[in-house]
Amino acid sequence: MNKTAYIYDLCEELKARYDTNDPFEIARERDLAVVTAHIRSPLGMFAVTDNGDCVVLSDELDDVMRRVVAAHELGHSILHRDIAIKFGSLADDDLSSHRARTEYEANVFAAHLLLDSREVFETA
Repeated sequence: MNKTAYIYDLCEELKARYDTNDPFEIARERDLAVVTAHIRSPLGMFAVTDNGDCVVLSDELDDVMRRVVAAHELGHSILHRDIAIKFGSLADDDLSSHRARTEYEANVFAAHLLLDSREVFETA
């Protein structure tokens, strides 16, 4: 099974388990703290801290982008937690060798989580 098929299946399992595709509700159920901060770049980040896992979102995001970035960072928390533990955060420059793959996977995760597959196929 390729990685994106695995991500699709994972998102479907999460939506069924939590009966929602809302990244904030899923984060809450998974004890993942979501906070906002005055940052411009990156728009968000996932970090593993001594106080627990955390998603930080820019306080400059509108509601739609806040939801998209939250889903993307939730994807990092599920798919790439091991990398975040090693580097402390997925915003570190030390990740350049992993960045393209991890960012792509987090984007795929966000798309599968937020979009209804039937709607995507009907409009394609």
